[in-house]
Amino acid sequence: MGAHSNTSAISILENVIAVSRAFLSDGTLLSSEMVRSLQMVESHLAAIVQNSQSPESPLPDKDTIPPNQGTWTETAL
Repeated sequence: MGAHSNTSAISILENVIAVSRAFLSDGTLLSSEMVRSLQMVESHLAAIVQNSQSPESPLPDKDTIPPNQGTWTETAL
């Protein structure tokens, strides 16, 4: 990751922290939709952290699928 990417990531995370602190200090009651949204944000951030700490790709290896040309049987009359 380049220096610019690190700077952008740090800025984004600092903004997330600032918004979270402002949200916590607001004292507003949360609707169930807001709680679900916050749970999704938490899950996404946790996945990002876990994937960034793993040397392996988060995606599985590609499956090799052989071509099936000419293997279909005729069904139309």
